[in-house]
Amino acid sequence: MPMVLDEKKRNRKLGMMFGLLLVVGVEAMVCVRFNKSYRTWVAVRHWDMVRPYFDREKYEGIENCYRVLYPDLKKDVGFLFEYGMCLSYNGHYEESNIILNEGSKRSSDPMFFNLMGKNFQALGRFEEAEEMFYKAYYRVPHRIYPLYLLMGLYEKEGRDLEMLEKAHQIVGKKEKVPSSLTEYLKKEAGLKLQEYERNNGKGKNMEID
Repeated sequence: MPMVLDEKKRNRKLGMMFGLLLVVGVEAMVCVRFNKSYRTWVAVRHWDMVRPYFDREKYEGIENCYRVLYPDLKKDVGFLFEYGMCLSYNGHYEESNIILNEGSKRSSDPMFFNLMGKNFQALGRFEEAEEMFYKAYYRVPHRIYPLYLLMGLYEKEGRDLEMLEKAHQIVGKKEKVPSSLTEYLKKEAGLKLQEYERNNGKGKNMEID
């Protein structure tokens, strides 16, 4: 009989220990999650204080702020785009593309690819720039801006026929939502065609397939 009682006491103690460990484990998880949530909340508040400087294009002065906030906000696509843009405008093109690439995996916004393409272009890596601009275009095919960037890329590389092809594509494209930006881009493409005709004679741009 005493042995049975001892066994019961031992089982009761083990049960209490396991119960205590479970409670401690749950509390630890809650604390970790709360701490992480609190850190994110604080980071967002700091980001809100930095953003007015971003809107005024004070990129050089705020790059380090974004770098400090990155560990807590690296899943926020808006933050990633702004951080990538800061890096790009400050001439840190490769680092910018690392951040923008993370954003492109979390967002369907083609602007991530557009800015990555501009970074590659600034680095003189034209094939990679072209690839990014096409990725941006095919992600949202009705957008004109990636075509405009391709037109500029081909012009800088002296690839006249491809430049003219994009200019014609821009001018003839029917946008889903007309805006002042699309109107401006179409006007610029039209001016490129006129300029080419003046410099090279009428009809030469018609050689495009």
